[in-house]
Amino acid sequence: MVRRLETVPGIGYLSATALYGAVADAKNYKNGRQLAAWMGLVPRQSSSGGKQRLLGITKRGDKYLRKLLVHGARSIATRAQRTPRPHDQWLNDLRERRGKPRSYVAQANKTARIAWAIMAKGEVYRAPVATLVRDLRNVQNTSDAPGTCFARSLILLTSLSSKTPNVLHSPNSIPLRNSPK
Repeated sequence: MVRRLETVPGIGYLSATALYGAVADAKNYKNGRQLAAWMGLVPRQSSSGGKQRLLGITKRGDKYLRKLLVHGARSIATRAQRTPRPHDQWLNDLRERRGKPRSYVAQANKTARIAWAIMAKGEVYRAPVATLVRDLRNVQNTSDAPGTCFARSLILLTSLSSKTPNVLHSPNSIPLRNSPK
């Protein structure tokens, strides 16, 4: 499970082991939002008369785990700012609108929800399809790149499977790095 969590951007070995140790069984949480709320990564709400006001994060739960996820999110946000990709556009827009600290917490919240899906459903993270297609097109556009035919076939396969969910795969479909044979 720790190796599966390490495949998520923003989660390294320390974060994965801390997350797995603190959460243990993710099925105890109904959804990813409940796990993020337990960690203190969702905004506190004050609603009255149908008007909803979102305040700062609740800061409940494991402080060390929240700190690790926010540091991982900071790394993702820095990379998204330096080398923007299509799936990082929302993070760059959020940083421009609301500032860096809020964008870090929003990315940490997203990472916690993805981690819940991996732990609760036993699946493996995969990068968004738009990123894979763009990276493969960059390989295709270089004239002397070896394996151009392979890249073209992967682009075709990716475009055909665009109706599949772009976050998770079944555990047997993608081999893990350093997995036992």
